[in-house]
Amino acid sequence: MLKVYVIFTLVLPALVSSSVESNGRVMDHTTFISKLIQETVYEWEQRGFSILTIDEFSQAINVTMYGWQVVGNVTYTNAFLNSIQKLEIRNMIQHVSRWVVDGERVPMASVRGTLFLFDSSYGYDVLFDELDVGLHRFTGSFGYTRTEIVFEIQKNLITNKLSASATLINLSGGYARMVYLPANNITEVLSREFSAITAFESIRNWARNILGPIMLEIAETKVEFPKICFSNSVC
Repeated sequence: MLKVYVIFTLVLPALVSSSVESNGRVMDHTTFISKLIQETVYEWEQRGFSILTIDEFSQAINVTMYGWQVVGNVTYTNAFLNSIQKLEIRNMIQHVSRWVVDGERVPMASVRGTLFLFDSSYGYDVLFDELDVGLHRFTGSFGYTRTEIVFEIQKNLITNKLSASATLINLSGGYARMVYLPANNITEVLSREFSAITAFESIRNWARNILGPIMLEIAETKVEFPKICFSNSVC
């Protein structure tokens, strides 16, 4: 059963504002980006955390260990996120500056924050086709102690058009070995051959292609971008 505890902790740095142009800033940006990320996660929960899948991959195995040899091909399939123990939102910053768009300098406002996922776990179906023996079936569980995804929302101050992105920047602390059921000599070998980095591209892709668009939809329909305050205006 999927276990995700959607309890947010906001970690505010000593300096939470970063304005490239000293005469402009996004008002109350920490409240805005924290609410936007929370609403994104709530929508993600409604659609099902299992929509975040890991691509299928295979490995050729030819290992001798403890006097027995394991030779064949293993496939990891049907993998998806099945638990997160804790979520935190940190590093919330804003800036107002001019970006070059189609050769012209356009005033833009940007707010971003980092979502930390602690102790997330992924479940796998594992198929091992042993040479001269046949197919073995297992389930596998593998976890990461920390996943960091930067959410950023930008607003064109001329057209008011919004754009958004969600970018995986860190996937760390993978458990030393995958846990397999049932466990036997074959899984002892497989657990030593499995690489934690195999999920990185999949997680980066669903951050960009699923979470980013969800955030943009919420920013356009539910959580309004804050006002911009300039030094020559009353804020």
